[in-house]
Amino acid sequence: MQRHMQRAACIMALCLVCVPAAFAAAGQNRLTDIRYWTSPTFTRLVFDLKSEATWETGEQKDSNRLVLELDGFDGFLPREMLSVNDGIVKKVRALHSSGKIRILIELEKPAEHKIFILKKIDEKPPRLVIDLTRTDLEQAARGERQKTARQKKKGDYIVVIDPGHGGEDPGAVSPTGTYEKDLVLAIGRQLAAQLGATPGVKAYLTRRGDYFIPLGKRVEIAKEYGADLFLSIHVNAGFSTKAAGSSVYCLSFKGASNNVARVAEARENASDSIGGVPLEQQKSNLNVILCDLVQTHTINSSVQLAGLLLGELGKFNKLYLASPQEANFAVLRAPDTPSVLIETDFISSPDREKMLKSREFQNRFVKTVAETVSCYLAGKPQSPAAQTAQGAPPPASPQQEEKKEPAQQAPLPHKAGRQAEPPAEKKSPVAKPAPSFLPQAPEGGKYRIVKKSDTEYALEPVEQAPQQPAGQPVVPAAALPKPGHGATTVRYHVVKKNEGLSSIARQYGLPLQELCQQNNLSPDTKVAAGIKLKIVQRKSPP
Repeated sequence: MQRHMQRAACIMALCLVCVPAAFAAAGQNRLTDIRYWTSPTFTRLVFDLKSEATWETGEQKDSNRLVLELDGFDGFLPREMLSVNDGIVKKVRALHSSGKIRILIELEKPAEHKIFILKKIDEKPPRLVIDLTRTDLEQAARGERQKTARQKKKGDYIVVIDPGHGGEDPGAVSPTGTYEKDLVLAIGRQLAAQLGATPGVKAYLTRRGDYFIPLGKRVEIAKEYGADLFLSIHVNAGFSTKAAGSSVYCLSFKGASNNVARVAEARENASDSIGGVPLEQQKSNLNVILCDLVQTHTINSSVQLAGLLLGELGKFNKLYLASPQEANFAVLRAPDTPSVLIETDFISSPDREKMLKSREFQNRFVKTVAETVSCYLAGKPQSPAAQTAQGAPPPASPQQEEKKEPAQQAPLPHKAGRQAEPPAEKKSPVAKPAPSFLPQAPEGGKYRIVKKSDTEYALEPVEQAPQQPAGQPVVPAAALPKPGHGATTVRYHVVKKNEGLSSIARQYGLPLQELCQQNNLSPDTKVAAGIKLKIVQRKSPP
């Protein structure tokens, strides 16, 4: 009897060894997880795999159904049924038979599908991705965005807010498991509501829920809205838990301005690979707008806004980088639209993570950004409250106004209903410049087209006058010396934090009025850090 029991135990042990062997013979791959992400126009199904796989789609006799077959899998199934019911997909079933997995997807209505494999990246395994898009919903959403652009009233502004990451791409993750994608969505929603309540400003989000949008699609959405401004909201992360503070980035054709910017650029541009975009589509999205952007005049405006934001954010939060940084962010390549990427603070610091999650910090951050953006759009360097807090000089008396030379207004157009002060004295008819996000070109000069090799200050006035010697800066006609006025030296000064026109004028031994005339500014203009000023100094003849 004991011998029979020993024989039975051996047979059972042999069976336990043979079962995995049988599955191994059928194939070593395994389906480890099935999940989905829902957006207003498409549903993304994600199948985590042990290794990359090939697939075949079955015949679709029913247009409300999609069938896939995967070959070479063991018998493990993470789940047999996945209920979605989001208006696009009803449910997903997975069946296993003879080393094959059959996936049946039931749709609410006919939908276009795109199937692709994502290679292993970071902690994510190889993934089979199925995007199911309702073309009717996509066309309706695009139509609404374009309608918004067409119906924009004169003098109004449209701001598109882009909460980074989403869906498969969590962004930065804190040691306690807080996701960047959740924090920036919460901040983005509040910012859109605050800006939307500002007269003359309408604000829209690129994503309103936890789903992934490719970088190129975010730029496309901003273009369809007819955006006047694009704000991409992010949370930073570092190797050190001591790293802290806010920073603001602008686009650069030449790439990152330093190692910190280079790391941020690589992290944010990897979003497509992590979130789920086929490699060939990533390359297309990263380059499709470059040619158009070379012809735009938005870089200086982006640097100006970045400087204003840093100046205001620095009043209540530490700045990680005190001046605007540059990097080749794909999401900032919105044509004809000043665009900045704001890193609110570091999620890798436990103290900063707690602060980022607090309602108090989020409210303060949103209020500061909204007020700064509103003043930027209105052509003011800062809010009236901020000017009062800083002890701005009182308005000039009528007698003083009469002595003032007519000054160029701020480089951004005013909103409807807000008129610039007319000059006290009419000298000669002056043509009104077209609304622009740039200062008016100096008399006798023009603006040139940005080239890839240009520096961060891509738009410099170009002289239409005598040819300058090679290697010498080109000087606007208004700045050329008049006969008998001696030699002229032209240089450029990059405004530092807390510098003003008066202190800069003293630094170079110039009258304040002369410095303002050289740069088409009024004496009371608050210049932001990072802005480049022209300094023209004349030496009297002996």
